[in-house]
Amino acid sequence: MKNHHLNHLHADLTGCSDQVKPRVKPYKFSNKRLKDLGLEFISVKQCLNETVKSLQDKGHLSIPPHNAYTRL
Repeated sequence: MKNHHLNHLHADLTGCSDQVKPRVKPYKFSNKRLKDLGLEFISVKQCLNETVKSLQDKGHLSIPPHNAYTRL
């Protein structure tokens, strides 16, 4: 009942046009232009490591004791 009420209020948000008429060819994303501009991509693992290190350096994230994970 609650969802029906929300759908009635926001009828334009109930579905995607692709559900009614799917694309014949899927959209292709290319990062070639970004690379041509000099942007370098890094792995998710490297990104997360750098983010955690930065947060620790700035004092927003505490550094757990070295043996904190040995108990798991």
